[in-house]
Amino acid sequence: MLTIIGTSVFLCGIFLLIIADQSTMLMKKPPNDTQLSPTDSDASVKLIEFLIPFHQKVIDQSRLQLAQTKNPDQALFLRKAIDTRVAEISIMKTWYKSWTNTDFTLKTDQNADLAKIDSSSDTQFYKDLYTYNQAGTLRISALQTEATTNTQINTLSKTIITNLSEENSKMNTWKSP
Repeated sequence: MLTIIGTSVFLCGIFLLIIADQSTMLMKKPPNDTQLSPTDSDASVKLIEFLIPFHQKVIDQSRLQLAQTKNPDQALFLRKAIDTRVAEISIMKTWYKSWTNTDFTLKTDQNADLAKIDSSSDTQFYKDLYTYNQAGTLRISALQTEATTNTQINTLSKTIITNLSEENSKMNTWKSP
């Protein structure tokens, strides 16, 4: 029993170390409600309400794509995209609960206005994900402007925008036929 617990703790530690290089600020304890003014909290909550479904859509589509890709570089890229977003969602859900005293609930129609991601072919998937990342970057930048006094949200937003830009640079070579 102790071996299983020890192994689980070790694996969790390794996962956190992998994710930590995305941003050390993300691993810090989320602020409590007394650290944020109501305006900051509302803007931060609004950003999280955008980001979680935005990330979940990429996770879902990337898992479908991962199941069918034959390219090892693309498989590694997809795993990293999934793992990064899963970790960020976990952090955002913790913050959300801290600020609203409720669990985040994903609604099926959230962010329906963003670009569709089609996984029918590698080329189409990367074209669509590229466009989706661009649209997301614009929306994140706009929402981040409203939440400028929340250090954790600003750091997270900047990290996500950087990650999306890096992904798009990588995908740029894959989205051409």
